[in-house]
Amino acid sequence: MNEKLNQDLELLIKLQEIDLELDRYQEECIFIPAEIEKQKEEIGAIKQRFEEKKKNIKEMQAKYKVLELDIASKDEAIKKQKTDLNVVKTNEQYKALQSQISKIEQEKGQIEEEILKAMDEIDTFNKNVKDEENKIKIEEGIVNDKIKILEEKKKEFENKFTGLEQERKTIADTVSPSNLKKYEHIRSKGKDGLAITSIENENCGSCHIKLTAQIINEVAKNQALIICDNCSRILYIPKPI
Repeated sequence: MNEKLNQDLELLIKLQEIDLELDRYQEECIFIPAEIEKQKEEIGAIKQRFEEKKKNIKEMQAKYKVLELDIASKDEAIKKQKTDLNVVKTNEQYKALQSQISKIEQEKGQIEEEILKAMDEIDTFNKNVKDEENKIKIEEGIVNDKIKILEEKKKEFENKFTGLEQERKTIADTVSPSNLKKYEHIRSKGKDGLAITSIENENCGSCHIKLTAQIINEVAKNQALIICDNCSRILYIPKPI
């Protein structure tokens, strides 16, 4: 048995465990900033909707004042038309003035409906504005707490990542350069981070293909790194527990 190769296999198994952990922490460190940004966008959207509502109410209040002036103008026009009724000389003129008065009153009624609708929306908003502001503050507090937890988790993962990188370097420096190169080449092919796998019941532990007796014997001889013909991962026979 090649003791150095046996040592390399054990180190590569450990190295793979570390690399898988590093992959996981790296993914988390990428995911967390995106999640923090998502949380900020959500509270930002809530605030924006509230500010837009406030803006709409201000516009409605301005419109309300204009509508009141329109009502006053319509009242003045109706008053003038009714005064004119007293001086008309023909039925046709009288009917025409009555028609104009009816039309103005109808327009006035439509404006009054708009005013009532605007007043209702303004009153409803003013009654609920404090509640809405409090809800936003509570929601913002919840989001900030989530962000704080995420930032602490990111810092924790970064610290663990740094520690694992140092451990990885120590192990990698101990493995034979040629075997390390082969391991890293296989990992770089994107096989779910797995470059080395055990033989399980005469099958490859990763792709589960049935291995030939010759392949299993070569792995057992422990004279060189043996690769699975199907998934190209390094094979090893696990030690009995």
